[in-house]
Amino acid sequence: MINPNKPLSQKALAGASFLRMHAKAMAGDDDFFVAIMSEPHTIAANAIEQLVKENAELRAQLIAFQKAANGTPHWHMVLWFKPEDLEKATTVFREYALEEDGDEPGAEDYRFEAVQEDKSRGRAVGYM
Repeated sequence: MINPNKPLSQKALAGASFLRMHAKAMAGDDDFFVAIMSEPHTIAANAIEQLVKENAELRAQLIAFQKAANGTPHWHMVLWFKPEDLEKATTVFREYALEEDGDEPGAEDYRFEAVQEDKSRGRAVGYM
């Protein structure tokens, strides 16, 4: 179990940024925009619930979960895992992101992105 009382700099964790893009654009669909933007905590909770459901041993700290500002509805999460859990976490989030619209052309390339933290570039939260 990750000790929540230690600062991140004292934890042996691997950082990764996960990005989930939605297939449906906001333009011309106010109902979709409102549904996506009105429930960020629900969406975050669902993502974490999915992760834990897949592997109860897998633990993460949710650091940032933000909504888009550029016209395409999408969500960023920055999570830290034990290094040995990072591959499993990435697999779980990729599968979860592709459950919806995963069969459309290009979905594997454009609906999900995972970026591992590179400390020489700064902290993972800075990638957003």
